[in-house]
Amino acid sequence: MGHSTEPDTQHLHRNSVPLSTRLKEVAQLFLRLGAIGFGGPQAPMAMIHDEAVVRRGWFQEEQFLEGVALGELTPGPVVITAAFVGYKVAGVLGALVATVAIFLSPHLAVGPSRSPGRAGDGDVCLEDRYRMSRSQGSWADGH
Repeated sequence: MGHSTEPDTQHLHRNSVPLSTRLKEVAQLFLRLGAIGFGGPQAPMAMIHDEAVVRRGWFQEEQFLEGVALGELTPGPVVITAAFVGYKVAGVLGALVATVAIFLSPHLAVGPSRSPGRAGDGDVCLEDRYRMSRSQGSWADGH
């Protein structure tokens, strides 16, 4: 198959990339995952794994699984895993940014999902809004 299962962990070494850059990457990642992570807790976990281990190489497989195992012992394993990833990438501030970001997207999406209008007009479907926006499709895919 030709694809190595071992990620390039030098991609985002904590000592070689400025904190502001690491925090920006963590925020963008978890804002996006929070917005598109539907399907119960395991769907976002798979996406977090894909981003943190496979695409970005922030973790070796074993490191990531240890973090997930710790998260599974607590309520809210997705948020705990997000905080774990944020912490490993950018310290305590990274954990805070990841936690806020993964919560923020769904809250922002639900708030404006109802269209002010006449009684009986019904709700505007948020999915329709995304479809009308050219940028949202590529953003949801991480481009």
